[in-house]
Amino acid sequence: MNTPCISLRKLRFLVLDEADSLLRSSFSADLGNIFLTLPIKRQTILFSATVTDTLKKLFENSSKDVFTWKISME
Repeated sequence: MNTPCISLRKLRFLVLDEADSLLRSSFSADLGNIFLTLPIKRQTILFSATVTDTLKKLFENSSKDVFTWKISME
């Protein structure tokens, strides 16, 4: 991920939209490799219309405080 054209060393924020889709098994290995190249000290922001079991596990296993915002559609 760190090439002469693109460097992620100073990345401060990572925003993932449709996080539930990105964390599916078909893309999770690639996403894991991306996370390995990113700085540890960063803020990761996930957006998803649905909260899957995978997302719930990710929240539970996070070493940082997790903020969740839910909208009730009634």
